[in-house]
Amino acid sequence: MSEPQTETQVLIAGGGPTGLSAAAELETHGIDTVIVEPRTYVSHTNPRAKLTNVRTMEHFRRLGLADDIREAANLPVDWSQEVVFCTSLLGDELARFDNVFGQNESEQYAETAQQIPQYLVEETLREGVREMSSVSLETGWRVESIEQDEDGVRATVVCCIERHSISEGERREISANYLLGCDGSRSTVRDQIGSSFEGDVNPRNNLGVVFRAPDLAERHHHGPAVHYWTLNNEIQGFMGRLDLEDKWWLIAVGVDDPNAVDPREIITKMAGDEVDAKVLTTDPWSARMLLVDNSRSGRVFLVGDAAHLNPPWGGHGYNTGVGDAIDIGWKVAAVLNGWGGPELLDTYEAERRDVHEDVIDISTTNMESSPADLISGELDSDENVDEDSYEDIAQEIYEKKKLEFHSLGLILGYAYDGSPIVVEEEAALPETGTVEYHPTSYPGSRLPHSWLSEDRSIYDLLGEGLSLVRFDREIDVSPFMSASETTSIPLEVVDVDHEDVARSYEQPLLLVRPDQHVAWRGSRCPDDAESILRRVCGYPVDDS
Repeated sequence: MSEPQTETQVLIAGGGPTGLSAAAELETHGIDTVIVEPRTYVSHTNPRAKLTNVRTMEHFRRLGLADDIREAANLPVDWSQEVVFCTSLLGDELARFDNVFGQNESEQYAETAQQIPQYLVEETLREGVREMSSVSLETGWRVESIEQDEDGVRATVVCCIERHSISEGERREISANYLLGCDGSRSTVRDQIGSSFEGDVNPRNNLGVVFRAPDLAERHHHGPAVHYWTLNNEIQGFMGRLDLEDKWWLIAVGVDDPNAVDPREIITKMAGDEVDAKVLTTDPWSARMLLVDNSRSGRVFLVGDAAHLNPPWGGHGYNTGVGDAIDIGWKVAAVLNGWGGPELLDTYEAERRDVHEDVIDISTTNMESSPADLISGELDSDENVDEDSYEDIAQEIYEKKKLEFHSLGLILGYAYDGSPIVVEEEAALPETGTVEYHPTSYPGSRLPHSWLSEDRSIYDLLGEGLSLVRFDREIDVSPFMSASETTSIPLEVVDVDHEDVARSYEQPLLLVRPDQHVAWRGSRCPDDAESILRRVCGYPVDDS
Protein backbone atom coordinates (compact mmCIF):
# COMPACT_ATOMS: atom_id res chain seq x y z
CA MET A 1 0.00 0.00 0.00
CA SER A 2 1.43 3.35 -1.03
CA GLU A 3 0.51 6.99 -0.56
CA PRO A 4 -2.09 7.81 -3.24
CA GLN A 5 -1.37 10.65 -5.62
CA THR A 6 -3.33 13.81 -4.90
CA GLU A 7 -4.41 14.68 -8.45
CA THR A 8 -5.65 12.60 -11.36
CA GLN A 9 -7.96 12.87 -14.34
CA VAL A 10 -10.30 10.08 -13.20
CA LEU A 11 -10.72 8.68 -9.69
CA ILE A 12 -12.35 5.26 -9.45
CA ALA A 13 -13.88 4.23 -6.12
CA GLY A 14 -13.75 0.44 -5.99
CA GLY A 15 -11.29 -2.01 -7.50
CA GLY A 16 -13.56 -4.93 -8.30
CA PRO A 17 -14.04 -6.17 -11.88
CA THR A 18 -16.12 -3.12 -12.83
CA GLY A 19 -13.64 -0.55 -11.55
CA LEU A 20 -10.65 -2.42 -12.97
CA SER A 21 -12.36 -2.73 -16.36
CA ALA A 22 -13.11 1.01 -16.37
CA ALA A 23 -9.45 1.73 -15.61
CA ALA A 24 -8.33 -0.57 -18.44
CA GLU A 25 -10.68 1.21 -20.86
CA LEU A 26 -9.38 4.61 -19.78
CA GLU A 27 -5.81 3.35 -20.22
CA THR A 28 -6.44 2.61 -23.90
CA HIS A 29 -7.17 6.32 -24.35
CA GLY A 30 -4.20 7.53 -22.27
CA ILE A 31 -6.21 8.83 -19.30
CA ASP A 32 -4.48 9.18 -15.93
CA THR A 33 -6.51 7.11 -13.44
CA VAL A 34 -6.35 6.31 -9.74
CA ILE A 35 -8.30 3.39 -8.24
CA VAL A 36 -8.85 3.29 -4.48
CA GLU A 37 -9.87 -0.10 -3.10
CA PRO A 38 -10.19 -1.05 0.61
CA ARG A 39 -9.19 -4.72 0.14
CA THR A 40 -5.48 -5.30 0.00
CA TYR A 41 -5.91 -8.80 -1.41
CA VAL A 42 -8.60 -10.75 -3.26
CA SER A 43 -10.36 -13.32 -1.07
CA HIS A 44 -11.12 -16.78 -2.48
CA THR A 45 -13.84 -17.34 0.11
CA ASN A 46 -16.83 -16.78 -2.16
CA PRO A 47 -16.71 -17.29 -5.95
CA ARG A 48 -19.63 -14.89 -6.53
CA ALA A 49 -19.99 -14.60 -10.32
CA LYS A 50 -18.78 -17.71 -12.11
CA LEU A 51 -19.47 -16.78 -15.74
CA THR A 52 -17.66 -14.27 -17.91
CA ASN A 53 -19.98 -14.07 -20.87
CA VAL A 54 -19.34 -13.71 -24.59
CA ARG A 55 -19.66 -9.92 -24.68
CA THR A 56 -17.43 -9.36 -21.65
CA MET A 57 -14.79 -11.63 -23.17
CA GLU A 58 -14.99 -9.53 -26.35
CA HIS A 59 -14.35 -6.42 -24.24
CA PHE A 60 -11.40 -8.15 -22.58
CA ARG A 61 -10.04 -9.12 -26.02
CA ARG A 62 -10.09 -5.47 -27.03
CA LEU A 63 -8.34 -4.50 -23.80
CA GLY A 64 -5.68 -7.19 -24.31
CA LEU A 65 -6.84 -9.25 -21.32
CA ALA A 66 -8.86 -12.15 -22.76
CA ASP A 67 -5.94 -14.59 -23.00
CA ASP A 68 -4.94 -13.79 -19.42
CA ILE A 69 -8.47 -14.54 -18.20
CA ARG A 70 -8.46 -17.92 -19.95
CA GLU A 71 -5.05 -18.81 -18.54
CA ALA A 72 -6.29 -18.03 -15.03
CA ALA A 73 -9.42 -20.18 -15.36
CA ASN A 74 -9.47 -23.59 -13.68
CA LEU A 75 -12.08 -24.99 -16.10
CA PRO A 76 -11.05 -24.93 -19.78
CA VAL A 77 -13.84 -23.98 -22.20
CA ASP A 78 -13.61 -27.34 -23.96
CA TRP A 79 -14.05 -29.22 -20.67
CA SER A 80 -17.82 -28.77 -20.87
CA GLN A 81 -20.50 -26.59 -22.42
CA GLU A 82 -23.43 -28.44 -20.86
CA VAL A 83 -25.93 -28.07 -18.03
CA VAL A 84 -27.54 -31.20 -16.56
CA PHE A 85 -30.84 -31.43 -14.67
CA CYS A 86 -31.15 -34.50 -12.43
CA THR A 87 -33.02 -35.83 -9.42
CA SER A 88 -29.72 -35.62 -7.53
CA LEU A 89 -26.08 -35.59 -8.58
CA LEU A 90 -25.95 -39.37 -8.13
CA GLY A 91 -29.51 -39.83 -9.38
CA ASP A 92 -31.38 -39.87 -12.69
CA GLU A 93 -30.91 -37.34 -15.48
CA LEU A 94 -34.00 -35.31 -16.37
CA ALA A 95 -32.77 -32.92 -19.09
CA ARG A 96 -29.58 -31.56 -20.64
CA PHE A 97 -28.67 -28.29 -22.35
CA ASP A 98 -25.72 -27.95 -24.77
CA ASN A 99 -23.66 -24.90 -25.78
CA VAL A 100 -24.82 -22.99 -22.73
CA PHE A 101 -23.89 -19.30 -22.45
CA GLY A 102 -22.20 -19.33 -25.88
CA GLN A 103 -19.20 -21.51 -25.06
CA ASN A 104 -18.92 -23.08 -28.52
CA GLU A 105 -16.88 -21.21 -31.12
CA SER A 106 -19.01 -19.27 -33.59
CA GLU A 107 -18.89 -16.76 -36.42
CA GLN A 108 -21.21 -14.60 -34.32
CA TYR A 109 -18.69 -13.60 -31.67
CA ALA A 110 -14.97 -13.01 -31.26
CA GLU A 111 -14.64 -14.82 -27.92
CA THR A 112 -16.46 -17.71 -26.31
CA ALA A 113 -17.76 -17.40 -22.77
CA GLN A 114 -15.52 -18.57 -19.94
CA GLN A 115 -16.40 -20.32 -16.68
CA ILE A 116 -14.21 -18.66 -14.05
CA PRO A 117 -14.94 -17.49 -10.48
CA GLN A 118 -14.99 -13.76 -9.97
CA TYR A 119 -12.00 -13.78 -7.65
CA LEU A 120 -9.76 -15.14 -10.42
CA VAL A 121 -11.08 -12.53 -12.84
CA GLU A 122 -10.34 -9.82 -10.31
CA GLU A 123 -6.82 -11.08 -9.60
CA THR A 124 -6.11 -11.19 -13.32
CA LEU A 125 -7.42 -7.68 -13.87
CA ARG A 126 -5.38 -6.40 -10.93
CA GLU A 127 -2.24 -7.85 -12.46
CA GLY A 128 -3.16 -6.30 -15.79
CA VAL A 129 -3.80 -2.76 -14.55
CA ARG A 130 -0.64 -2.77 -12.45
CA GLU A 131 1.27 -3.00 -15.72
CA MET A 132 -0.58 -0.04 -17.22
CA SER A 133 1.43 3.17 -17.17
CA SER A 134 -1.49 5.56 -16.67
CA VAL A 135 -3.28 3.58 -13.90
CA SER A 136 -2.45 3.61 -10.20
CA LEU A 137 -4.16 0.93 -8.07
CA GLU A 138 -4.12 1.98 -4.41
CA THR A 139 -5.33 -0.78 -2.09
CA GLY A 140 -6.07 -0.24 1.60
CA TRP A 141 -7.92 3.03 0.92
CA ARG A 142 -11.62 3.85 0.57
CA VAL A 143 -13.59 6.90 -0.44
CA GLU A 144 -15.20 8.52 2.59
CA SER A 145 -16.75 11.71 1.21
CA ILE A 146 -17.08 13.69 -2.01
CA GLU A 147 -17.38 17.34 -2.97
CA GLN A 148 -17.68 18.66 -6.50
CA ASP A 149 -18.13 21.87 -8.46
CA GLU A 150 -18.01 22.82 -12.13
CA ASP A 151 -14.23 22.44 -12.18
CA GLY A 152 -13.84 18.97 -10.68
CA VAL A 153 -14.30 16.49 -7.84
CA ARG A 154 -12.51 16.33 -4.51
CA ALA A 155 -12.68 13.05 -2.62
CA THR A 156 -11.54 12.39 0.92
CA VAL A 157 -10.05 8.92 1.16
CA VAL A 158 -9.28 7.13 4.40
CA CYS A 159 -6.62 4.52 5.10
CA CYS A 160 -8.14 1.16 6.08
CA ILE A 161 -5.06 -0.61 7.38
CA GLU A 162 -2.04 0.11 9.56
CA ARG A 163 1.14 -0.18 7.52
CA HIS A 164 4.59 1.40 7.41
CA SER A 165 4.39 5.20 7.73
CA ILE A 166 0.63 5.42 7.17
CA SER A 167 -1.70 4.91 10.12
CA GLU A 168 -5.15 3.42 9.92
CA GLY A 169 -7.70 6.22 9.80
CA GLU A 170 -5.39 8.76 8.16
CA ARG A 171 -7.07 10.80 5.46
CA ARG A 172 -5.94 12.28 2.17
CA GLU A 173 -7.70 14.36 -0.47
CA ILE A 174 -7.62 13.44 -4.15
CA SER A 175 -8.71 15.89 -6.85
CA ALA A 176 -10.02 14.60 -10.17
CA ASN A 177 -11.89 15.77 -13.23
CA TYR A 178 -14.37 12.88 -12.85
CA LEU A 179 -15.19 10.17 -10.33
CA LEU A 180 -16.61 6.72 -11.12
CA GLY A 181 -18.44 5.01 -8.27
CA CYS A 182 -17.66 1.33 -8.79
CA ASP A 183 -17.92 0.54 -5.08
CA GLY A 184 -20.66 -2.06 -5.17
CA SER A 185 -24.09 -2.54 -3.68
CA ARG A 186 -23.22 -0.69 -0.45
CA SER A 187 -21.81 2.24 -2.42
CA THR A 188 -20.56 5.21 -0.44
CA VAL A 189 -20.48 7.19 -3.68
CA ARG A 190 -24.18 6.53 -4.22
CA ASP A 191 -24.96 7.84 -0.74
CA GLN A 192 -22.74 10.87 -1.23
CA ILE A 193 -24.52 12.04 -4.37
CA GLY A 194 -27.96 11.44 -2.87
CA SER A 195 -29.05 8.62 -5.17
CA SER A 196 -30.92 5.59 -3.91
CA PHE A 197 -32.09 2.17 -5.02
CA GLU A 198 -35.67 1.47 -6.06
CA GLY A 199 -37.14 -2.00 -6.46
CA ASP A 200 -37.74 -5.24 -4.57
CA VAL A 201 -36.00 -7.98 -2.63
CA ASN A 202 -37.18 -11.55 -3.12
CA PRO A 203 -38.30 -13.08 0.21
CA ARG A 204 -36.94 -16.55 -0.64
CA ASN A 205 -33.77 -17.42 1.31
CA ASN A 206 -30.89 -19.10 -0.48
CA LEU A 207 -27.62 -20.54 0.75
CA GLY A 208 -24.33 -20.73 -1.09
CA VAL A 209 -21.79 -23.34 0.00
CA VAL A 210 -18.20 -23.91 -1.11
CA PHE A 211 -16.76 -27.30 -0.20
CA ARG A 212 -14.13 -29.88 -1.05
CA ALA A 213 -15.21 -33.38 -2.03
CA PRO A 214 -12.27 -35.49 -3.29
CA ASP A 215 -14.24 -38.34 -4.87
CA LEU A 216 -17.51 -36.68 -5.86
CA ALA A 217 -16.66 -36.15 -9.55
CA GLU A 218 -15.84 -39.84 -9.97
CA ARG A 219 -19.01 -41.02 -8.24
CA HIS A 220 -21.62 -39.49 -10.52
CA HIS A 221 -22.38 -40.63 -14.08
CA HIS A 222 -23.54 -37.40 -15.75
CA GLY A 223 -20.16 -36.43 -17.17
CA PRO A 224 -18.65 -32.93 -17.17
CA ALA A 225 -21.12 -30.04 -16.85
CA VAL A 226 -20.84 -26.42 -15.79
CA HIS A 227 -24.03 -26.79 -13.69
CA TYR A 228 -25.88 -29.75 -12.19
CA TRP A 229 -29.42 -28.76 -11.22
CA THR A 230 -30.87 -31.09 -8.59
CA LEU A 231 -34.64 -31.43 -8.34
CA ASN A 232 -36.02 -33.61 -5.59
CA ASN A 233 -38.61 -33.50 -2.82
CA GLU A 234 -36.12 -32.65 -0.07
CA ILE A 235 -34.12 -29.81 -1.59
CA GLN A 236 -33.69 -27.91 -4.83
CA GLY A 237 -30.65 -26.12 -6.10
CA PHE A 238 -27.71 -26.29 -8.44
CA MET A 239 -24.02 -27.03 -8.10
CA GLY A 240 -20.80 -27.22 -10.07
CA ARG A 241 -17.05 -27.52 -9.96
CA LEU A 242 -14.64 -24.68 -9.20
CA ASP A 243 -11.63 -26.63 -10.41
CA LEU A 244 -10.73 -30.05 -11.78
CA GLU A 245 -9.45 -31.27 -8.41
CA ASP A 246 -11.97 -31.35 -5.55
CA LYS A 247 -13.45 -27.89 -5.06
CA TRP A 248 -17.21 -27.43 -5.58
CA TRP A 249 -19.88 -24.78 -5.14
CA LEU A 250 -23.63 -25.13 -4.64
CA ILE A 251 -26.65 -22.92 -4.18
CA ALA A 252 -29.61 -24.29 -2.25
CA VAL A 253 -32.84 -22.47 -3.15
CA GLY A 254 -35.64 -21.77 -0.69
CA VAL A 255 -33.88 -22.61 2.58
CA ASP A 256 -36.12 -21.79 5.55
CA ASP A 257 -33.33 -20.62 7.86
CA PRO A 258 -29.96 -20.60 6.10
CA ASN A 259 -28.17 -19.68 9.33
CA ALA A 260 -29.49 -22.75 11.16
CA VAL A 261 -29.20 -25.44 8.52
CA ASP A 262 -26.24 -27.85 8.45
CA PRO A 263 -24.48 -27.30 5.08
CA ARG A 264 -23.24 -30.91 5.09
CA GLU A 265 -26.85 -32.05 5.17
CA ILE A 266 -27.56 -29.91 2.11
CA ILE A 267 -24.58 -31.43 0.28
CA THR A 268 -25.86 -34.93 1.08
CA LYS A 269 -29.39 -34.18 -0.15
CA MET A 270 -28.23 -32.54 -3.38
CA ALA A 271 -25.69 -35.28 -4.06
CA GLY A 272 -28.17 -38.04 -3.24
CA ASP A 273 -25.89 -39.86 -0.80
CA GLU A 274 -23.36 -39.31 1.94
CA VAL A 275 -20.34 -37.36 0.66
CA ASP A 276 -16.86 -37.03 2.10
CA ALA A 277 -17.02 -33.23 2.09
CA LYS A 278 -15.23 -30.45 3.91
CA VAL A 279 -17.25 -27.24 4.07
CA LEU A 280 -15.10 -24.18 3.36
CA THR A 281 -17.63 -21.32 3.43
CA THR A 282 -21.34 -20.61 3.56
CA ASP A 283 -23.11 -17.52 2.22
CA PRO A 284 -26.82 -16.85 2.91
CA TRP A 285 -28.45 -14.40 0.49
CA SER A 286 -31.67 -13.24 -1.12
CA ALA A 287 -32.10 -12.00 -4.67
CA ARG A 288 -32.44 -8.25 -5.19
CA MET A 289 -34.05 -6.43 -8.13
CA LEU A 290 -32.87 -2.86 -7.63
CA LEU A 291 -32.13 0.07 -9.93
CA VAL A 292 -30.78 3.43 -8.83
CA ASP A 293 -32.96 6.50 -9.40
CA ASN A 294 -30.05 8.51 -10.82
CA SER A 295 -26.69 7.13 -11.93
CA ARG A 296 -25.11 10.54 -12.45
CA SER A 297 -24.62 13.69 -10.43
CA GLY A 298 -22.48 16.28 -12.18
CA ARG A 299 -19.00 14.80 -12.56
CA VAL A 300 -19.78 11.64 -10.60
CA PHE A 301 -21.15 8.44 -12.16
CA LEU A 302 -22.42 5.19 -10.63
CA VAL A 303 -21.22 2.07 -12.41
CA GLY A 304 -21.99 -1.66 -11.98
CA ASP A 305 -23.51 -2.88 -8.71
CA ALA A 306 -23.52 0.66 -7.34
CA ALA A 307 -26.23 1.40 -9.92
CA HIS A 308 -28.14 -1.86 -10.37
CA LEU A 309 -28.63 -5.30 -8.82
CA ASN A 310 -30.34 -8.32 -10.35
CA PRO A 311 -30.91 -11.97 -9.41
CA PRO A 312 -27.89 -14.09 -10.40
CA TRP A 313 -29.87 -16.50 -12.60
CA GLY A 314 -28.32 -16.25 -16.06
CA GLY A 315 -25.04 -14.71 -14.88
CA HIS A 316 -25.76 -11.16 -16.06
CA GLY A 317 -24.81 -8.98 -13.07
CA TYR A 318 -21.03 -8.59 -13.18
CA ASN A 319 -21.06 -8.77 -16.97
CA THR A 320 -23.49 -5.85 -17.16
CA GLY A 321 -21.16 -3.91 -14.86
CA VAL A 322 -18.26 -4.43 -17.26
CA GLY A 323 -20.49 -3.15 -20.07
CA ASP A 324 -21.19 -0.03 -17.98
CA ALA A 325 -17.45 0.46 -17.45
CA ILE A 326 -16.70 0.33 -21.16
CA ASP A 327 -19.51 2.76 -21.99
CA ILE A 328 -18.63 5.44 -19.43
CA GLY A 329 -14.90 4.83 -19.91
CA TRP A 330 -14.68 5.75 -23.59
CA LYS A 331 -17.04 8.69 -23.15
CA VAL A 332 -15.13 10.25 -20.24
CA ALA A 333 -11.90 9.68 -22.15
CA ALA A 334 -13.31 11.39 -25.26
CA VAL A 335 -14.26 14.46 -23.23
CA LEU A 336 -10.88 14.63 -21.47
CA ASN A 337 -9.03 14.17 -24.74
CA GLY A 338 -10.93 17.04 -26.30
CA TRP A 339 -13.10 15.30 -28.89
CA GLY A 340 -16.14 14.48 -26.79
CA GLY A 341 -18.85 17.15 -26.80
CA PRO A 342 -20.82 18.68 -23.92
CA GLU A 343 -23.73 16.23 -24.32
CA LEU A 344 -21.72 13.01 -24.57
CA LEU A 345 -21.68 12.17 -20.87
CA ASP A 346 -25.46 12.57 -20.66
CA THR A 347 -25.78 9.52 -22.88
CA TYR A 348 -24.27 7.14 -20.31
CA GLU A 349 -27.52 6.89 -18.40
CA ALA A 350 -29.63 7.29 -21.54
CA GLU A 351 -28.00 4.25 -23.15
CA ARG A 352 -27.35 1.97 -20.21
CA ARG A 353 -30.58 2.34 -18.22
CA ASP A 354 -32.63 0.33 -20.73
CA VAL A 355 -29.99 -2.41 -20.56
CA HIS A 356 -30.19 -2.44 -16.76
CA GLU A 357 -33.98 -2.71 -16.84
CA ASP A 358 -33.89 -5.55 -19.38
CA VAL A 359 -31.29 -7.47 -17.35
CA ILE A 360 -33.30 -7.11 -14.14
CA ASP A 361 -36.52 -8.23 -15.88
CA ILE A 362 -34.95 -11.25 -17.58
CA SER A 363 -33.00 -12.31 -14.48
CA THR A 364 -36.22 -12.10 -12.49
CA THR A 365 -37.99 -14.27 -15.06
CA ASN A 366 -35.17 -16.80 -14.78
CA MET A 367 -35.46 -16.75 -11.00
CA GLU A 368 -39.21 -17.38 -11.17
CA SER A 369 -38.52 -20.70 -12.91
CA SER A 370 -36.21 -21.80 -10.12
CA PRO A 371 -35.55 -25.46 -9.28
CA ALA A 372 -38.38 -25.54 -6.76
CA ASP A 373 -40.87 -24.57 -9.48
CA LEU A 374 -39.79 -26.85 -12.33
CA ILE A 375 -41.29 -30.29 -11.67
CA SER A 376 -43.56 -29.83 -8.71
CA GLY A 377 -45.48 -33.01 -7.98
CA GLU A 378 -43.69 -35.14 -10.59
CA LEU A 379 -41.52 -37.12 -8.14
CA ASP A 380 -42.65 -39.78 -5.72
CA SER A 381 -41.29 -40.06 -2.20
CA ASP A 382 -38.22 -41.94 -3.43
CA GLU A 383 -37.40 -39.35 -6.13
CA ASN A 384 -38.50 -41.76 -8.82
CA VAL A 385 -39.94 -40.47 -12.06
CA ASP A 386 -42.55 -42.40 -13.97
CA GLU A 387 -41.01 -43.46 -17.29
CA ASP A 388 -43.88 -41.92 -19.24
CA SER A 389 -43.27 -38.57 -17.55
CA TYR A 390 -39.62 -38.11 -18.57
CA GLU A 391 -40.35 -36.53 -21.94
CA ASP A 392 -42.89 -34.12 -20.46
CA ILE A 393 -40.53 -33.15 -17.65
CA ALA A 394 -37.64 -32.56 -20.05
CA GLN A 395 -39.82 -30.43 -22.34
CA GLU A 396 -41.03 -28.35 -19.39
CA ILE A 397 -37.47 -27.75 -18.26
CA TYR A 398 -36.38 -26.74 -21.77
CA GLU A 399 -39.21 -24.26 -22.13
CA LYS A 400 -38.73 -22.69 -18.70
CA LYS A 401 -34.92 -22.54 -18.67
CA LYS A 402 -33.83 -21.91 -22.27
CA LEU A 403 -33.71 -18.15 -21.66
CA GLU A 404 -31.29 -18.69 -18.80
CA PHE A 405 -28.77 -20.76 -20.74
CA HIS A 406 -29.34 -19.48 -24.26
CA SER A 407 -29.56 -15.68 -24.08
CA LEU A 408 -27.26 -14.40 -26.82
CA GLY A 409 -30.14 -12.27 -28.06
CA LEU A 410 -29.86 -10.29 -24.83
CA ILE A 411 -26.08 -10.43 -24.46
CA LEU A 412 -25.19 -9.49 -28.05
CA GLY A 413 -28.42 -8.06 -29.40
CA TYR A 414 -29.03 -5.07 -27.13
CA ALA A 415 -28.99 -1.82 -29.10
CA TYR A 416 -28.74 1.89 -28.33
CA ASP A 417 -31.34 2.85 -30.92
CA GLY A 418 -32.93 6.12 -29.90
CA SER A 419 -29.68 7.36 -28.33
CA PRO A 420 -28.93 11.01 -29.14
CA ILE A 421 -25.45 10.01 -30.37
CA VAL A 422 -26.76 7.42 -32.84
CA VAL A 423 -27.99 8.52 -36.27
CA GLU A 424 -31.42 6.99 -36.62
CA GLU A 425 -32.96 5.69 -39.83
CA GLU A 426 -36.54 5.96 -41.01
CA ALA A 427 -37.00 2.20 -40.77
CA ALA A 428 -37.27 0.77 -37.27
CA LEU A 429 -34.70 -1.49 -35.64
CA PRO A 430 -35.36 -5.08 -36.77
CA GLU A 431 -37.15 -7.22 -34.21
CA THR A 432 -34.74 -8.84 -31.79
CA GLY A 433 -35.33 -11.57 -29.26
CA THR A 434 -33.58 -12.45 -26.03
CA VAL A 435 -32.77 -16.09 -26.86
CA GLU A 436 -31.54 -16.12 -30.45
CA TYR A 437 -29.13 -13.44 -31.67
CA HIS A 438 -29.87 -11.95 -35.08
CA PRO A 439 -26.93 -9.82 -36.29
CA THR A 440 -27.70 -6.40 -37.76
CA SER A 441 -25.68 -3.30 -38.51
CA TYR A 442 -28.67 -1.07 -37.71
CA PRO A 443 -27.35 2.08 -35.94
CA GLY A 444 -27.05 1.53 -32.20
CA SER A 445 -26.40 -2.21 -32.54
CA ARG A 446 -23.16 -4.01 -31.80
CA LEU A 447 -21.17 -4.33 -35.02
CA PRO A 448 -21.86 -7.85 -36.30
CA HIS A 449 -18.83 -10.07 -35.90
CA SER A 450 -16.90 -11.83 -38.65
CA TRP A 451 -13.72 -13.86 -38.74
CA LEU A 452 -11.43 -12.53 -41.48
CA SER A 453 -8.98 -15.38 -41.02
CA GLU A 454 -8.53 -18.24 -38.57
CA ASP A 455 -7.63 -15.96 -35.66
CA ARG A 456 -8.28 -12.45 -37.07
CA SER A 457 -11.53 -10.81 -36.00
CA ILE A 458 -13.01 -7.76 -37.69
CA TYR A 459 -12.91 -6.21 -34.21
CA ASP A 460 -9.11 -6.47 -34.21
CA LEU A 461 -8.99 -3.87 -37.02
CA LEU A 462 -10.93 -1.16 -35.21
CA GLY A 463 -9.18 1.93 -33.85
CA GLU A 464 -9.26 3.49 -30.40
CA GLY A 465 -11.42 6.40 -31.56
CA LEU A 466 -14.11 6.22 -34.23
CA SER A 467 -13.67 3.72 -37.06
CA LEU A 468 -15.12 4.01 -40.54
CA VAL A 469 -15.48 0.43 -41.77
CA ARG A 470 -15.50 0.34 -45.58
CA PHE A 471 -16.35 -2.76 -47.58
CA ASP A 472 -15.84 -1.09 -50.98
CA ARG A 473 -12.65 0.87 -51.65
CA GLU A 474 -14.34 2.63 -54.56
CA ILE A 475 -16.42 4.69 -52.11
CA ASP A 476 -14.94 8.14 -51.54
CA VAL A 477 -14.62 8.81 -47.80
CA SER A 478 -12.76 12.11 -48.07
CA PRO A 479 -15.70 14.13 -46.63
CA PHE A 480 -15.47 12.11 -43.42
CA MET A 481 -11.69 12.45 -43.28
CA SER A 482 -11.86 16.20 -43.89
CA ALA A 483 -14.47 16.49 -41.15
CA SER A 484 -12.21 14.52 -38.81
CA GLU A 485 -9.33 16.90 -39.49
CA THR A 486 -11.53 19.96 -39.03
CA THR A 487 -13.08 18.79 -35.76
CA SER A 488 -10.03 16.90 -34.36
CA ILE A 489 -12.30 13.89 -33.86
CA PRO A 490 -10.12 10.77 -34.28
CA LEU A 491 -11.32 8.68 -37.21
CA GLU A 492 -9.61 5.69 -38.80
CA VAL A 493 -10.68 4.11 -42.08
CA VAL A 494 -10.82 0.32 -41.84
CA ASP A 495 -10.96 -1.38 -45.23
CA VAL A 496 -12.34 -4.91 -45.24
CA ASP A 497 -11.64 -6.63 -48.56
CA HIS A 498 -13.84 -9.68 -48.13
CA GLU A 499 -16.83 -9.78 -50.48
CA ASP A 500 -18.38 -12.74 -48.71
CA VAL A 501 -18.16 -10.88 -45.39
CA ALA A 502 -19.47 -7.58 -46.80
CA ARG A 503 -22.83 -9.07 -47.78
CA SER A 504 -23.81 -9.64 -44.16
CA TYR A 505 -23.29 -6.01 -43.10
CA GLU A 506 -26.22 -4.55 -45.06
CA GLN A 507 -24.38 -1.32 -45.99
CA PRO A 508 -20.82 -0.75 -47.32
CA LEU A 509 -20.00 2.10 -44.90
CA LEU A 510 -20.30 1.79 -41.11
CA LEU A 511 -19.24 4.37 -38.55
CA VAL A 512 -18.29 2.45 -35.40
CA ARG A 513 -17.71 3.78 -31.88
CA PRO A 514 -14.89 2.68 -29.56
CA ASP A 515 -17.28 0.24 -27.85
CA GLN A 516 -17.91 -1.54 -31.20
CA HIS A 517 -21.45 -0.21 -31.59
CA VAL A 518 -22.55 1.19 -34.96
CA ALA A 519 -23.31 4.93 -34.84
CA TRP A 520 -24.19 5.49 -38.52
CA ARG A 521 -24.31 3.51 -41.75
CA GLY A 522 -24.81 4.29 -45.41
CA SER A 523 -24.14 3.35 -49.02
CA ARG A 524 -22.00 6.42 -49.65
CA CYS A 525 -20.30 9.24 -47.80
CA PRO A 526 -22.98 11.78 -46.79
CA ASP A 527 -22.85 15.49 -47.59
CA ASP A 528 -23.15 16.32 -43.87
CA ALA A 529 -20.23 14.14 -42.71
CA GLU A 530 -19.07 16.74 -40.19
CA SER A 531 -22.55 16.99 -38.68
CA ILE A 532 -22.65 13.22 -38.26
CA LEU A 533 -19.26 13.10 -36.55
CA ARG A 534 -20.24 15.90 -34.21
CA ARG A 535 -23.55 14.24 -33.31
CA VAL A 536 -21.89 10.89 -32.60
CA CYS A 537 -19.41 12.61 -30.27
CA GLY A 538 -22.04 14.50 -28.29
CA TYR A 539 -21.95 17.95 -29.85
CA PRO A 540 -25.22 19.82 -30.42
CA VAL A 541 -26.27 19.66 -34.06
CA ASP A 542 -28.87 21.76 -35.85
CA ASP A 543 -31.21 19.33 -37.60
CA SER A 544 -33.14 22.02 -39.42
